[in-house]
Amino acid sequence: LCLLRAPYAYNTTTFFFLMIRRPPRSTLSSSSAASDVYKRQLENRGSIEAKWVLQPQNTVFGPKFKITPNNGVVPVGSTQLINISFCSDVIGIISETFRFHVQGSKDELELHFKGRVIGPTFHFDSEELDFGNVSYNFWHTKTFSIINTSEIPMKFQLRVPEDHPVRREFEVVPDSGMILPHGRQKVQVDFLSNTVQEYNAHLVVDVDEVGENLDSLPIKATCIAPDITASKETIEFGSCFIGYPYNH
Repeated sequence: LCLLRAPYAYNTTTFFFLMIRRPPRSTLSSSSAASDVYKRQLENRGSIEAKWVLQPQNTVFGPKFKITPNNGVVPVGSTQLINISFCSDVIGIISETFRFHVQGSKDELELHFKGRVIGPTFHFDSEELDFGNVSYNFWHTKTFSIINTSEIPMKFQLRVPEDHPVRREFEVVPDSGMILPHGRQKVQVDFLSNTVQEYNAHLVVDVDEVGENLDSLPIKATCIAPDITASKETIEFGSCFIGYPYNH
């Protein structure tokens, strides 16, 4: 996230000059300098105090910003620190301009933010799950891992859209969870085929608060049944006495 454009507001009649600038590094603690809270400083270089208020920002990303305080008074020759934090549940390009109204000035201070909100990045350690030839109505198992390559935790859900809603043939363990930054999650897929056919399914990944079907892992299999034939089509017992067992 980038902060751009810090103009000034001034009034030639009452002689104040208010501007936004980056605070000196000496005023920032080591913890705040490395945190996700941005800091900017309002500085009054005029001869009277400057009263200011932040204007509402009713856009998609505007309410995702938290700027504190949102109003104040900067005495002559003094500065006021403002904290800016951002947390979004929406993916997209950020281009927001916040305006600070200064009492008695026809101009407004502007602070522009540019950036991009993205979701977690991840990949599989397998290109596909190929069960090959499987027997009818027998369990078969494959495993793979999901690797979170991003700097944030990833809440996921796994599903097989092609699976029958009642006679389920795929069981995914676990089918949901959280992967820590740069972590991995081992997943087991159990397959019980109850149809003699070729399978071309997909295991898809949904990420909470980001989107559905962000990536998928192909699943392939061919279910076969034993080819059984009788050595004789007819067994002739002939005449049999009642109540007497016969073997053939």
